[in-house]
Amino acid sequence: MRKKINNFKTYSNLIKLFVFTIIVSSTALVSAQSTCNFDQELSLLRGIDDCGDGGILGVDLVNGEAPYTVSLRDMFGDDSTGGVTNSSNFRIRVFPGTFELKTIDANGCEDINVFEIYADNFVVEKLDCLANGRRAVRLSNNSTSSLPVRVSIGGFGFSLNAGASSTFNVNPGNYTFRVTRPGCSPYNVSIGVDACATTAKSSKSSEASSTRKLEIIDNLATSKAKLYPNPFSDNIVIDLNETQKTVNAEVLVYDINGRLVHQNNIKDSKSTINLEDQVTGAYFVKVIDAANGEKLIEKQVIKK
Repeated sequence: MRKKINNFKTYSNLIKLFVFTIIVSSTALVSAQSTCNFDQELSLLRGIDDCGDGGILGVDLVNGEAPYTVSLRDMFGDDSTGGVTNSSNFRIRVFPGTFELKTIDANGCEDINVFEIYADNFVVEKLDCLANGRRAVRLSNNSTSSLPVRVSIGGFGFSLNAGASSTFNVNPGNYTFRVTRPGCSPYNVSIGVDACATTAKSSKSSEASSTRKLEIIDNLATSKAKLYPNPFSDNIVIDLNETQKTVNAEVLVYDINGRLVHQNNIKDSKSTINLEDQVTGAYFVKVIDAANGEKLIEKQVIKK
């Protein structure tokens, strides 16, 4: 299903391989905006195969005004790229790793997405905090291939068979894994393991200690649902449908570690969620139709 790329380049050359068309913009008339509800909608158009070869990330900009200033940063490396484009939709080649994509439109409205991408044969999940301040991290080979994957970090190495996983307890810090699979060029995956949060508020839900893998958000193209502003200070607005007056939806907010920090039900198509008790940083907002379980919104937001 997935085509191997024989002239694969190593992760150190990652940014050089981004397929990113930059357009030098001319002077344009910019309409005034009283509020910012500018969004980046991301979709993984082509996944990353077991050799770690590049996938394709689709970026669609909604409610913004061209020209757009776009920057993409490797969160745990020195590489970054960017430019100015007049297009509200473009494609970026991506490799395994953790990235920050920031776009600023002509009115100064800003949207930021932080996301992780893995090949199926090497997936990292950050689990619960431990009593000693360390964090549990699970490494998995979710590939359907029967071939194992070899993982090394520093002088330590181990193999993961298909369907197998290993859990380790690590201190906060940045880690780079060297991933090797028969028939493939080796590639690196760099991740950051953050310190265990001590200021996050407890949730009313029994799911407060659950974990959630950070993933690419694929918003439905037909959905009119919106979430703004982003970044926000204390409140975010959820606007599900301009023509529908009442709804029955569940709102779930997760912190960067995958813990559920806020949960409630909304009955109005346009509702305000207060997160003033949460610390600054990245959060993930999921809105689900309580009647049929349909995902209405799944988006990452930044509290400033």
